[in-house]
Amino acid sequence: PQSEPPPTTDRKPDSGDHASPAKWRVGARGFATNHPSWGTPNPGVMGFASVEVPWGFHAMMFEGGIGASFAHGSTPQELAASVGPTTVQSSLTFVIVDTEACLLDVPIGESGFSLLGCLRVAGGTFSGSGGAVYPSVGLAVWGGLSTRLRWQSPIRLFLEVNFDAMYGTISDAADNSPGWFEGGASLGFQI
Repeated sequence: PQSEPPPTTDRKPDSGDHASPAKWRVGARGFATNHPSWGTPNPGVMGFASVEVPWGFHAMMFEGGIGASFAHGSTPQELAASVGPTTVQSSLTFVIVDTEACLLDVPIGESGFSLLGCLRVAGGTFSGSGGAVYPSVGLAVWGGLSTRLRWQSPIRLFLEVNFDAMYGTISDAADNSPGWFEGGASLGFQI
């Protein structure tokens, strides 16, 4: 007697389709800070890459970036007394390595918008000019909380705006309460 083949089914073997695959993103961000050593926003740019995984509250994202921040201005207020009546022009340039973990990702209906809550830790090297106002080179580190509003278009393009509350160091000559805010906007692609 001939053996009959096993019955066929339309179901494929379980390939872990219970969870969405990881989503990769790359993009660029422009930002500005109001660190109290300067009193006016200083601009910066950053390139970043991130991976989003289906964990946590809806999703979780991990991001790394490399960028630079620039400042140019007069003598910082906290050093004005020691420098004297002469205004000293100074500049400060950072090369930054930035990391973020967004543990909260809440979609806003079916609009393509989502609200993200992130923890941020960053560090970098800086070089300054201006004689006694800033050291010529040094290291800095800071951390804080970040809130983002993202719009994901149907064609993989995404836009984000962010607002961060930060605390850390900016140079050996920075004031005693180095807390500041940062705002920015990003443009990128989901791969």
